[in-house]
Amino acid sequence: MAAYDQLPTELRSWLMHAALPWSPRSVLRSWKKSLQTYNGDIEEAKQHLSRVERQLLKQDKFHPRIDEA
Repeated sequence: MAAYDQLPTELRSWLMHAALPWSPRSVLRSWKKSLQTYNGDIEEAKQHLSRVERQLLKQDKFHPRIDEA
């Protein structure tokens, strides 16, 4: 729980709505990479994490299909 508490506030906010049970280590790694890719744009980084999550869910044969928006 301590690792989760140390995550940036914006990332913890995104995790509250995440469909997958991300580990603090993996989500922080993806978060940092996203922020770097999108020049520190927090909203773009969150959207990128959501796209990554959707791709992972699509690959899960036991997860019900989700429609693209």
